Amino acid sequence: MNIQDIKLLADIGVLGSNSGLTREAEHIFAALRLSKSGEQVAVTTTALNLFNRGQFPEAAKTLSKWCENKTPAIPHALLAMVYWTWGFNVNAEAYARDVLSQALEPEAHALAKEVLDGMGVTY
Repeated sequence: MNIQDIKLLADIGVLGSNSGLTREAEHIFAALRLSKSGEQVAVTTTALNLFNRGQFPEAAKTLSKWCENKTPAIPHALLAMVYWTWGFNVNAEAYARDVLSQALEPEAHALAKEVLDGMGVTY
């Protein structure tokens, strides 16, 4: 699968998840997991699907497994959002700060800042 295919599948899966088609979205995310180049996309979209279903413990577990021993990036920012929404503000702040200090993607920084702003934490 090339990167355009991965992005298209991820977009379709997220749109489906956001529209309540979570079971269908799970199938798309499973297909992404089969592609090594789509692994991070699959993890983040799977977690987002769980998040949309209110399954915060499962979303956190999915992301935390991926985030272990990896440089902070978008999945870490998403994990901060999951923890914040779930009420684990200490964890949320720690992940958001790691993202701000180490992540390269502007999107990761934006999400981390949104989490910290939502918690009323200065950075």
